[in-house]
Amino acid sequence: MDSRKLSELRAFVRLCKQNPGLLHTPELAFLREWVESMGGTIPPAPANASTEETSKGKAEEHSEEQIKSPEPESEESDLEIDNEGVIEPDNDDPQEMGDENVEVTEEMADQANEKKIEAINALSEGDLQKAVDLFTDAIKLNPCLAILYAKRARGTLAVTLVLLELGLKHLCS
Repeated sequence: MDSRKLSELRAFVRLCKQNPGLLHTPELAFLREWVESMGGTIPPAPANASTEETSKGKAEEHSEEQIKSPEPESEESDLEIDNEGVIEPDNDDPQEMGDENVEVTEEMADQANEKKIEAINALSEGDLQKAVDLFTDAIKLNPCLAILYAKRARGTLAVTLVLLELGLKHLCS
């Protein structure tokens, strides 16, 4: 089974554990039916999660209330924002790019190719950070070779995914 899909499934199961009301949405009727066919039980829908008709009725009530009371809202909101699950912005230093105006000699191109080969080997061995560093060295030697940037980006993404996976596993323990 694809590890990425398995990770997504784990995240979905955690989400359902945190909010079992999700299982009562019409989109997940197939999942409820399957769980019940296997002898499982689904927790009852929370009192605030009722049928679609009730939701429509509440929506109509809210729209009527908004029409009736055009009072200005206060500047401060009583609403609290839940930042759980929000990914923080990337504050890392930018990666080195090399001098794009440098004239690449044959020797520099050969050295860059050797670094690229070493980096690919490091990727295949699972040493992701070493691979990223080697791709950076290759970029410094030959900054005009676009494939080096693409390979380094792939390695950086792999490092990020591993760290994210470790972070998610830590939260589940």
